[in-house]
Amino acid sequence: MILSIQIFIEDYCSNRNLLISDDYAIQMAKMFVESDSKESFLLRMKRVKTKFSLDNQITRKNFEEEISKLLFDRFPQKVLRRKQGVGVKKRIRNHIERRSIEKILNRFVASIEADSIETFWLSRPNFKLRKNPEEIGQNLLYQFIKGELKGSGILIREKPSGIGFIDIVVRLSSVNHLIEVKVVIDKFIGAEQLNDYMKTENRKIGYLLFFDSRSPEEKTDIDYEISVTMGKIKSFVIDINPTPPSRKNKSIA
Repeated sequence: MILSIQIFIEDYCSNRNLLISDDYAIQMAKMFVESDSKESFLLRMKRVKTKFSLDNQITRKNFEEEISKLLFDRFPQKVLRRKQGVGVKKRIRNHIERRSIEKILNRFVASIEADSIETFWLSRPNFKLRKNPEEIGQNLLYQFIKGELKGSGILIREKPSGIGFIDIVVRLSSVNHLIEVKVVIDKFIGAEQLNDYMKTENRKIGYLLFFDSRSPEEKTDIDYEISVTMGKIKSFVIDINPTPPSRKNKSIA
């Protein structure tokens, strides 16, 4: 149920060339399932803090009224949710976790920082990375997402796009999520390249995954959201060269 509504919302926004995040589409679908009427759904929508209308330069009230009418026309039977009780709410929570690319990427970041930092290094103290570290990162990300999807989405590696190849494309519902993988050695790169892919694929959101190999003394902040001509790029940073605990203890002392 929740997945069908999410797909409908994302398809509608895609057809109107509107920028919508996974989380907002899922949240909207969840609010619809939990609403008994258009009035209650619109009231729930108004309480949500979102930059959706600002990012798309549209009137929020008009969009909410339009999507409300479309949803209740398309899914009039959803008021039956009360008869399904806690089971529906549990399935909703499961879908929210499974269908959000940003949650998947955040889990990947935590997983690599906890267990796989040394995979990239021949010698971290001597700053000697293994050969083709970006390929190592791509392999790790591909295998992780494959395990997360469990057959519920489509995963493509090195998808041709224009004159280049997108590192990884994850298709959830009917939406392609474009992911570029970069290893940061001295400076931040990748936004312009990903923007080109976003233009070719007609996407307003892209994702940059950085494996930051810089020493703790050389690290600078990387913005979470990067504005480009096609829309926004969201960045996820994995620190593969953190400060050793022994040095942290000395600095505290």
